[in-house]
Amino acid sequence: MSIWNSNDKFKNKYRIPSARAKWHNYNDGCFFITFCTKNRMPYFGRITCQQMHYTIIGKYAHECVNRIMELHPDVTVSSWQIMPDHIHLLVIVRKPKHGNSIPAICHNVPDKPVSHANIAKHCGRLSHIIGQYKTAVVRYARKQGLSFAWQERFYDRIIHNESEYANVKAYIENNVRSWKST
Repeated sequence: MSIWNSNDKFKNKYRIPSARAKWHNYNDGCFFITFCTKNRMPYFGRITCQQMHYTIIGKYAHECVNRIMELHPDVTVSSWQIMPDHIHLLVIVRKPKHGNSIPAICHNVPDKPVSHANIAKHCGRLSHIIGQYKTAVVRYARKQGLSFAWQERFYDRIIHNESEYANVKAYIENNVRSWKST
């Protein structure tokens, strides 16, 4: 047994299993993503009169969504909303052969696990993109001397069809209006 084997550390007691679907590779597809600030702190702004009012970090987080598509031509963020303490993204990750068609991405994604267990060993393109995004926002906050932290990980839901895509898109677009002001 090697001391460098990650499964040996602490007898694997503190390892947290991945939240990602083991049967999907996350290198292409359509995804509903949500990630939160640490302790759900409203770092991005506040909502009053059903409008989001951004802080300096919130404005930068918004700019970074557009940068995702500049840095990754194979990725489209078709809908997004920065909320006071979390962000929703509707992300399409394409393999070059898929082109820009949303229907080609969202059709025929299996509802149940298929035999892709070997693919689960890799973090997938989506995790890489979200990690870059989160890192960019943290670095910006630190450069500005602002307090900021993300909650670990992110929530994802694989979009299986156009109906689900339309429902998620509507949810994201109506999120500010349905926010309960505190």
